[in-house]
Amino acid sequence: YGYFRMNANQAKGGKMTKYQVSNVGRLGNENDNYGEFGARVQFAKVDDTSWNFVGTWALLGDDSQGQTEKSIENKEAFVSVTGLFDWDKDAELWAGRRFLRQYVVIADWYYADYSGNGTGINNLQVGPGKASVFWSRVKQDNGYAWNSGKKYEQIKYVHANGDEYVSPYYKEKKYEGKKYVDYLNAEYTFGLWDGAELLIKDTYGVVSRQSGIVHSEKEIGNNNRLNIELHVGGANYWNGTSLEWFHGSNVRVDTCGGCWEDPQSGAKSANAYRLINQGNVKFNNTFGHFMRNSV
Repeated sequence: YGYFRMNANQAKGGKMTKYQVSNVGRLGNENDNYGEFGARVQFAKVDDTSWNFVGTWALLGDDSQGQTEKSIENKEAFVSVTGLFDWDKDAELWAGRRFLRQYVVIADWYYADYSGNGTGINNLQVGPGKASVFWSRVKQDNGYAWNSGKKYEQIKYVHANGDEYVSPYYKEKKYEGKKYVDYLNAEYTFGLWDGAELLIKDTYGVVSRQSGIVHSEKEIGNNNRLNIELHVGGANYWNGTSLEWFHGSNVRVDTCGGCWEDPQSGAKSANAYRLINQGNVKFNNTFGHFMRNSV
């Protein structure tokens, strides 16, 4: 399974460009080629217990004759087992690298993304609804700024002939570091009436620097996200309304959906709110896109 997209256009100067992709959506203004394919393989089955491997790979390219350096990326690679519990054959245990995200399909915009290496259990029957729990670790580059003692450095220039010129002026020297975020997620979904369900989801992020030796100038602490979503759907439509509350270190919800850490902000215990409404309509069997949101 999978999908592929490509773009070929003529722009001023001959350079392919894109504009407001996350807002405009998949309307043909991407400036790259992208393909994604996956496979699910059952490698063992004992009675009602099924063991599976799932892998997803992305093919990256541009409009040049060759490929980019990162031509293939491994997006998912995890093992799952279903049917392990006699009282709930639909429950799934999994471990590995997996997509863990919520998104607006038409805009290809992720308002929550915890995809990474981890483990969890999905669709476990608890009372009238289904519960899911997971832990994932996400690596983020340039996640914080740090200073190791040398705060300023002289500005250096190199002339076309190779001569080096040192300016009498100084600029602030900063280092960007990598960080890990351990996400602990618990969610519960239960039905309200025919065609409607409510999702309650809480995610706590524990941040750690890759190196504990350096001192972070703008430290990023832990954070929490509470998400309540109402899903209403029928044969030809689906609508989702999401109310989110963010709390913790350096809250920012306007970009990089799901990550609300902002190393440029000084707030350590901020609050933020967000309301999202989306839907899909299928007009007939051949016209209209109908795809339920992935949660």
